Amino acid sequence: MLRHVVLLSFKDTTSAEVIAGITESLHALAPQISTVRKFSVNADLGLADGNAQMIIMAEFDDVAGYELYSDHPAHQKVIQEQIVAELSSRAAAQYTF
Repeated sequence: MLRHVVLLSFKDTTSAEVIAGITESLHALAPQISTVRKFSVNADLGLADGNAQMIIMAEFDDVAGYELYSDHPAHQKVIQEQIVAELSSRAAAQYTF
């Protein structure tokens, strides 16, 4: 199994409504992409300064499943149309478990 973890931070000017729209669009991805086994999108609780604002975790059977998700047009559309313009930082990691 492979897990993909992404941490996103948004610009200070990004509204709560925009972040809610991004969250909704991300949640809609999993049913569209057959290789996604588990998927979650959550807001940081704000317990520590400097934390990312959002975490995305997705699980796949293998690297090929992750790559299909990564390149999937629906995933790329959310990134390009909603996330890129609002992003101040992004970190990601993939690992097997």
